[in-house]
Amino acid sequence: MSGIQQLGSFGSGILYATPSGAGATPIQLGALQDISAELSRTNKALYGQFQQPLATGAGELKASLKAKMGYINAAVYASLFYGVSISTGTVSLAQNEPHAVPATTPYTVTVTNSTSFSKDLGVTYAGGNPLTLVTSSPAAGEYSVAAGTYTFAAADEGANILISYEYTQSTTGTTIQANQILQGVQPTLVVDLYRGYNGVGERHRFWSCITGKLSVPTKMADWGIAELDFDAFCDSQGRFHTIYTD
Repeated sequence: MSGIQQLGSFGSGILYATPSGAGATPIQLGALQDISAELSRTNKALYGQFQQPLATGAGELKASLKAKMGYINAAVYASLFYGVSISTGTVSLAQNEPHAVPATTPYTVTVTNSTSFSKDLGVTYAGGNPLTLVTSSPAAGEYSVAAGTYTFAAADEGANILISYEYTQSTTGTTIQANQILQGVQPTLVVDLYRGYNGVGERHRFWSCITGKLSVPTKMADWGIAELDFDAFCDSQGRFHTIYTD
């Protein structure tokens, strides 16, 4: 027991999560805001005829972790939460792409990324009022679309419009596809939490964890801070929680 010292903690700490399996890539959570690890035990008291307990026994013990982060990447979604693979290619957003309805028939507008167009997300006039999608022969205030070409009514000739749509990119970005997953199937992780002050601290290893919640927030005029929650349990060797101190 000699050499044990008081340890303080300053700052957000560092957290790594490593999926189980040989050669798995450890993932460091980025721009950490704060981490908390809560160890809780259910105690059971034995009572007789008196008000005070005669004995108290320890029941269930659990560990839960929460990490809030300013950065989130594809590996967090794929490897830590869903346990699925990442593929190359993505769907990009063209938001409010400006155009004007031509003054001549057939009153069509072809969007900039028409060759990789994948989904219509609506049309508005420049002032913000929305147009209505129809299958063909649009009237005033309506439009139809096929393969990235938008058709409008003669009554809307010359109108300034804003078109929103999605288009695919096959060689850049990533896609994470999560489909139906059987209950009880999830990625298992080793979670390492580092905290300390002035180069001295402690490290907590939770040998087997699964994620319980991943929030994907946005916030007006501020950073969106995502939260990832973990629940710990014993690994195949019975290890639960190891603490290392300097």
